[in-house]
Amino acid sequence: MVPGITSALAVPAYAGIPSTHRGVATSLLVALGRDEAESDESAGAATDDGLEASTLPASRASGRETVVLLMGRSNLARNVEALLARGFAADTPAALIRWGTTPEQETLVAPLERIAAEADARGMTAPVVLVVGEVVRLRERLKWWDTRPLFGHRVLVTRARDQAADLVQALEAQGATPVTFPTIEIGPPESFDALDRAIDGIGEFDWAIFTSANAVRCFFERLESRGRDLRDLKGVRIAAIGSSTAQAVRELRIRVDLVPDEYRAEGLLEAFRATNGSVEGLRVVIPRAAIARDLLPRELEKAGAHVTSAEAYRTRRPQVPVESLLADFRAGRIHYLTFTSSSTVRNFVEAMGGGALDLGQARIACIGPVTADTAREVGLPVHAVAAESTIAGLVEALVADVGGGEASD
Repeated sequence: MVPGITSALAVPAYAGIPSTHRGVATSLLVALGRDEAESDESAGAATDDGLEASTLPASRASGRETVVLLMGRSNLARNVEALLARGFAADTPAALIRWGTTPEQETLVAPLERIAAEADARGMTAPVVLVVGEVVRLRERLKWWDTRPLFGHRVLVTRARDQAADLVQALEAQGATPVTFPTIEIGPPESFDALDRAIDGIGEFDWAIFTSANAVRCFFERLESRGRDLRDLKGVRIAAIGSSTAQAVRELRIRVDLVPDEYRAEGLLEAFRATNGSVEGLRVVIPRAAIARDLLPRELEKAGAHVTSAEAYRTRRPQVPVESLLADFRAGRIHYLTFTSSSTVRNFVEAMGGGALDLGQARIACIGPVTADTAREVGLPVHAVAAESTIAGLVEALVADVGGGEASD
C-alpha cells in the first residue's frame, strides 16, 4: 500500500496495462462498479446497470478511452452490458485483475462481451479491478510482475529469523511468496573455555578453517571480547567452506587464502592437501558449532595435522506453532520447502512431530549436498540441490526446478 497511489492505476500497472498511452488511449474514466448504496460486494440489490446511470458518458466518443471499474465483481455482467450499450464494441479488450500488486495476482484477458462468462468459468472472486480499452493489448508486451520465474509459488524459509532476510529478498525478487518458519536459533556455547584457549594462542596456529558464516561472526565477536583484534591473526592463513563463508571473512577486511571448489568438508580437505602438499605437523583451529560433522578434523588428524576444534556457538530449535503450517501443507498452499543446513532439516522434522510427515505436494530444495544427504537420512525426498552452496545458488535451483531444468535432483 502506497499512500496517494490509487488501485485504479497501480493494479493495471502491475498487470502491464498503462491507463493511457500515446496513440492508444487519451482519456481515463475511473468509477465504482457497483451502486454506492450497496453495502458490500455480495449485496443483493443493485441498479439496473450496476453502474449509476450518470457514471458513463451517453455514448463512446472515439474508441480511445480507458474505463477502470473498481469493486464490481458481483455486478460484472450488468456493467459489461452498460458498456456495450454505450458504444463499446463487443471485441474491445478487457482485463479482470484479482488481488492486484500481490503475489497472488491473477489476470484474465478476454473480449468485453466474454469477460464475465470467462470470469465465472475460472471462478474469479472479489477483489477485482476491471480495465476496458485498447490499452489492454499492451499487456503482452509490458507485463512484468506475474512473469517472474517463481511467481505464484509459496516457499518456506527455515533459516534463523535474524538470518532469513537475504533468502527472503532473493525469493521475492524472483516472484515467490516467502513464508518464514525459523527452525534454528544461534546462541552462545555452553562454555567458551575451548574457544578462549584457541584465541589466546591464536598466533601458534598455521591455519584457521571456517565452515559457516556463523562461525566467522561468533569467532571474531569473541576475539574482540577477549581484548584482541585482527592483528593477532598475523601469519595465520584462512580457509573457508563456501562463498558465503568466504564473503563473511572478506567483509572483515581479511584475505581468504583457500576456498575449495566443492562447498563441503570433503572438498576443503582435498584443496587443503593440494595447497599444502603434506599437512603433517600443521596446527589447525576450527571454530565451529557445538554439533558438527567430525569428518574434516578427523581426516586432517589422520593426515598428521594437529587440530583444535573449538565450540564457537550452539544451535537450538525455537518453539514455533506448527498447526497452521501443517494445514497449509495439506491444502497445497506451500509449494517449496528450503533447507540451508543440516540443523534446519533436523529441527524442522522435530518441530513437525517427527515420523512420516504429510507435506502435501511441496517439493524440497537444499543448499548443498551435505544438507541434502541429511534430508534423505530423515526420510525426506529431495527435488533440487544448489550447484553452488549459496543463497543465490539455492534460488537458482528453485528457478530451475520450477522450469524443469537440470538443477532438479
